[in-house]
Amino acid sequence: MLSEKKKAQGKERKIVSKKKRPRGVSRIVKKGDNFYRLVFGVYGSYDSALRDNVLKANPWIKDINRIPVEKKIFFPNRKRGDKPGR
Repeated sequence: MLSEKKKAQGKERKIVSKKKRPRGVSRIVKKGDNFYRLVFGVYGSYDSALRDNVLKANPWIKDINRIPVEKKIFFPNRKRGDKPGR
């Protein structure tokens, strides 16, 4: 009887899936940082594909030469097809 109750409870339970969070890391811009160094520090390389990926994840960045101090930048994980830098 007890096992029937557990089975019934298990069927009634709904599994709520969590939203998929983008995977990656965030960094807070410090005085003296620049976009190139931040990207290079996270990925170990810098190229136009990485730049575009980071800019797509951070649409508030309009000019990579003018990023406000104390602003958080999100760096998404590399896609499977992306090759590491040289």
